[in-house]
Formats: sequence, structure tokens, C-alpha cells
Amino acid sequence: MKKIALKYCGGCNPRFNRVQLANKLFEAFPELIQVSHDTLNPWLALVVCGCPSCCTEHSHMMGDIGKTVICTPEEFYKLHEKLTCLLREQKGADSV
Repeated sequence: MKKIALKYCGGCNPRFNRVQLANKLFEAFPELIQVSHDTLNPWLALVVCGCPSCCTEHSHMMGDIGKTVICTPEEFYKLHEKLTCLLREQKGADSV
């Protein structure tokens, strides 16, 4: 299982359903597990903001493969594609 440290913004000006998109991510990738945003050494740090201002503090967050900040649904779909490729590559490397 790969741990994703997830943090949401405060939701003061949401332009899309942040929780619904994050849930879709975990449904699409059952090998990922959501953990608290303050977890040490996650695989990926994920910050989901409801608008482009992205005002939540996340400078302390970092994962083994970095951090992704999502402020639009389009950015979510880009992350979905990235994770698909990364996990496919890892499965190929594990089977060698």
C-alpha cells in the first residue's frame, strides 16, 4: 500500500466537490491509502483546494514522489493520469 497524505483547504469558496474528487482517486487506485496530512514519509503529499487561491498552508508537506496541489477538476484528471503511469511502471518493475 502506498500512503497519500491528504489535506483539504477550509472550503470557504469551493468551486467543485473536493471530497468527491479525492474519493474517486482512492476508488480508482485501491493500492493507495489515505492518511493524515501530518503523517511522516508519505508516498505522495496531496493538497486539494476548492479554488485557485489555494490559501491553505502546506509548505511542510512533502512525499517520496513529491507534492501535488489540486485547485481545479482538470488538475485532478492530470494527477489521475500521472498515477496511472507511475503505478503501471512500478508493477512492471516489480514483475521483473
